[in-house]
This record gives sequence, structure tokens and C-alpha cells, in this order.
Amino acid sequence: MSIIKNNRKFLLSLFIISGITFTVFSPSLNNGFVNWDDNIYVTENPIIRNLSIQTIRTIFTNFYSANYHPLTLLSYTIEYSIFKLDPRGYHRTNLILHLLNTFLVYWMIYLISNSNICSMIVALLFGIHPLHVESVVWIAERKDVLYSFFFLGSIISYIYFINSKTKGIVPKISVTNFYIISFILFLLSLLSKPMAITLPLVLFLIDYLMDRKFGLRLILEKIPLILLSVIFGIISIYAQKSFHAFKLEYSLKILDNLFNAIYGIVFYLIKIIVPDKLSCIYPAPAKMHGLYSYIFKSAPFILIILILIIMWLSKYKKIFWGIIFFIVTVLPVLQLIPIGQAVPADRYMYIPAIGLFYIFANIFNIIYQKRNKHIKPILIILIFLIISTFSYLSFKRCYVWKDSITLWNDVLSKYPNVSTAYLNRGLAYGDNGDYDKAVEDYKKAIIYDAMSADAYNNLGNIYFFRNELDLALINYNKAIDIFLKTGVPNIELAKVYNNRGNIYARKNLFDNSIADFNHAIELNQYYSDAYFNRANVYYKLKKFYNAISDYNQVIKINPYDIKAYKNRAICYFLTEDYEKAYEDICKIQNLGYSSDPILTDIITKLKRIKK
Repeated sequence: MSIIKNNRKFLLSLFIISGITFTVFSPSLNNGFVNWDDNIYVTENPIIRNLSIQTIRTIFTNFYSANYHPLTLLSYTIEYSIFKLDPRGYHRTNLILHLLNTFLVYWMIYLISNSNICSMIVALLFGIHPLHVESVVWIAERKDVLYSFFFLGSIISYIYFINSKTKGIVPKISVTNFYIISFILFLLSLLSKPMAITLPLVLFLIDYLMDRKFGLRLILEKIPLILLSVIFGIISIYAQKSFHAFKLEYSLKILDNLFNAIYGIVFYLIKIIVPDKLSCIYPAPAKMHGLYSYIFKSAPFILIILILIIMWLSKYKKIFWGIIFFIVTVLPVLQLIPIGQAVPADRYMYIPAIGLFYIFANIFNIIYQKRNKHIKPILIILIFLIISTFSYLSFKRCYVWKDSITLWNDVLSKYPNVSTAYLNRGLAYGDNGDYDKAVEDYKKAIIYDAMSADAYNNLGNIYFFRNELDLALINYNKAIDIFLKTGVPNIELAKVYNNRGNIYARKNLFDNSIADFNHAIELNQYYSDAYFNRANVYYKLKKFYNAISDYNQVIKINPYDIKAYKNRAICYFLTEDYEKAYEDICKIQNLGYSSDPILTDIITKLKRIKK
């Protein structure tokens, strides 16, 4: 099998697809970080700050933010060692991966269709569809473009595995080796994002499309891959459970979960055709109005209609394949087993959309091949209008992700009752020093969600900055109460304990303060702020050795924390460990910080002692 019959046609197709896709997403290269998980994965993530064997071991042996995607975290670690906190480097990586994925989509579709027209249409739609903007321009969603790269590569390797004649741009490799390559790429995909667990089912669909007879041989081929899916499925559930994102009582509400799943399917079908009012977060189905509300209420009837349509389309092999590909690949995020909170979300359509694009491309190709001189110009104009419209919408949507304020303004302009949007916009206002607007947004977040512990926590932070300590304490207490009732992820609860610990320290209630820092560290062993703040309290209590121990932990987590080196140097000096004090001062100077008057004073005293 050859991917191309004409090198010139192939290269021209690739040039057109890549050029349009790059142009559409080029605004993202000037975007910054947003406070929608970018802080968790990059800007405030201590794990990625030090590229070392120990860091790699930590990444691969621990859950992070209710997920297990070590390869994604490793990619951030490598980038941080190069770009530090320059967002342009991270955006470039995401865009490069998306361009590679677009090429792989073209390659895969050509292998299963042997049609350049189909391949170009599917790859172009994949490259520029507005639903894919979130996966590409959102730095924290690196896992989507990364897992898809390996996912698509695994499918392509499998297609070569089941075809003995492998000609074209791939060198001649034994059939067995193609299976091994497919297996390895699948493993890498799972290590990037657990949504890849659907691959064995997709490979059965490839068998079906390529007329392989179903039997024991096909099942045996998939057993190693199925075992990987089961293992990573279990790991994912444990990861979510460890952060309280998986709740067994919700998974038992079968009817509600089925309604959500059907709603999700119809929602995606509508958005893929009419990508209007896209948002990085949508209201819960029950809170949406108009058409989407009726969809949710009519779920049982819609399910019956969908089943009948699928049964009727089963006689049209390629269309049937596209529908089942879409359903199979979107299945993990339809919340039949509730994990996480986002249903629906644009990013979940990154791979599933390929099935729907494939249906459209085949229908287009069938009509286009008919010898009708009037039809072809109409089809060409139609596809031009579709590509132009989607390109324009995606180009504009890239600017929505420019920064946190623009992102949350976009959400609230479409869905003004989303508590999370007020919460995060308030956080952005607070970071910019606009505290009055921040307080206003946090209060609105509480109006739309009375159990928003994050809103109370953030209100507490504002009052803390204003030195209104009693108001801050009231809000932190409220946040902790809500978190304990709702079973919040450990990392979030740790932040509130740390914040309340600072209030107690400011009030000189040092025992209460240390107790809260202890709670924070128990919940998150990598929480450098809690170690740092506890060390500061020990310093005030003149427990310098305890303080040194905590500063050691801070530096272990973040080797570039200048304040920790500075404070530890002071503690070493006060305990008369002058050599270590001097080493810390040298380290600070090596990192480019040497003008601090306190450190200058210590250096002067050290010189006198040495003399």
C-alpha cells in the first residue's frame, strides 16, 4: 500500500493544509498564560522546575491534579528548562504538535480511503475547526495534542501491520515490527492522556473498514492493547478517586448519567455543524436554556432515534464507520461513569471529530465524482465557504485565549450564570491589583453557587491583602467547612489551610498557624508555600533548626527560590554555621541576586569573622 501515488500532489496537499492551519492558529503564538489550569500545570507547578532523574521519577510515580499523565508533565519540565515562564515557547510546542497531528490525520485517512479529496477535507477540517481551538491554544491542554500524536501514529502503524505490502514514504519494515511500534505508541499515548484507552476499539473499527474477517485472530491481536487500556483505566479511576473527583454514589445514578451522555452526543453534533457560542466552560445541562434544555429533557426519545439512525446507516459502511468512530472515541467523556466535572467541553472533540469529518468528506466525494458539470462548482464553493467560515471563527477564537480577563469575559458574555467564570475573572482582577472588581466577581460567584469554597477562599485572600484579618478569617473558615463537606481535592484544601495559617501568624497565634501549615503539608507534600510559611513562623519563634529544615524542603521542591536561600542563610548565620551561610549567599549571587542589604550585612560580618 502506498500513501501517495503522486509526490507532487501529496506535497501540495500537505503545503495547503499546513499553511492554512498555521495561519489560523498563528495569533496563539502571542498569547500568554491563563488562570484556567495553566497555573496548576506550569506557572505555579514546583515539580517542573528542576529537570532531573528525581523529578522524572516523581512524575512517573505520582498522580497530579487528579490525573496520571506523566509524559505531559515531562514535556512541561523540558520546556521549563528551556523557556522558563515565557508562554511563547509552550504555545509553539502546542501548535507544532497540532500541525503534526493534522498531517497524521491526512495520512491515516488516505490509508483507509485511498482518496486525496477525502484526506484533504478531513485533515483541513481537523486543522481549522473552531472546536479544536481549545486543545491547541490552551497550554494546560497539552495532553490533548500530545496523546493524539501518539494515538494517530499507533493507528497508522496498525494499518501497516495488517497490510503486508508497505510501500511509499515508510521504509520496508517487518509486519511484526509495525505491531510493536503500534503498541509502543499506544503506551506513550496513554502516558499522555488516559482518553487514549479507546484505541483497541478503534483498531477493531479499522479491521471492519478494511474488510478483515472478525474472528479469534483479531481478538488475540488486541489482547495486549486491551490489557493496557484496562490497566490505565483503573489507574485513572484511582487518580480521580485520590482527589475526590470520582464519586461512587454518582456512578450509580444510571438514568441521570445516561441523560448526560445523550445530551453530550447531541451537543457535540450540533456544535460540529454550527460552532456558535463556544466557551471554555458551559453551564450544566439543567441550567442551559432553549434548545439544549429540550435536548436534555428529551434524552430517552433522542436515544431511540439515534439507535434507529445508526441501524439504518449500517448498510453504508463508511458512514457507519464514521459514526461509530465518533461514539467510541467520545465515550470516556460522556460521563456514564462520572469523573471530573466538564460535560460537555470543546477539547473532548479533538479526536472524535475525525469520524464526523470522515462522513462529510465521503458524502462530498461521492457527489463530486458524479459527472455533473453543475454540481462540481457548487461543491467547490460550498467547501470553500465552510473552510473560510471555520478558519475565520478559529482565528478570532485564538484571541479569546489571549489572557485570563479576555477568556472569562468571553464566557460571561454568552453564559452569565457560570459561577466558575466569575471566580476566575475575579482571580485575574486580583492579580492585576483591581481588588474592588475582584470582590464583586467573587460575590457573584457565590450568588450562582453558594457552595463555591474557592470564592470564599479568594475573598479571604483579598481581605488579607487589605489587612482586614477578621473578615479574611471568616471567609477561610467558610471555605474549609465547604471543602470538608464536599470532599474537595487535597491540593485545593491545602491552599486554604495555608492561607488561614498566614492569618494566625499575622495575629501571633503561632500554635494555630503551625497546625494549619501541618495540615496543608499533610494534604500536599510538594506544597512549597506551606513549608516556607511554617519556616517563617519557626524563625519568629527562634526555632532556627526547624526553620532550616523547612527551608531545605522548599529548596528541594524549587531550587530557584531566592527567598528560601536568603532566609536559610540568615538562620545559618544566627546558628553560627557560617560556612553554610556563605554557601547560600554564593548561591543567591550565582542566581543573579546580590543587592539585598541584609545579605550584604551578613557578608560583611562573615568577612570579619573569617579575619
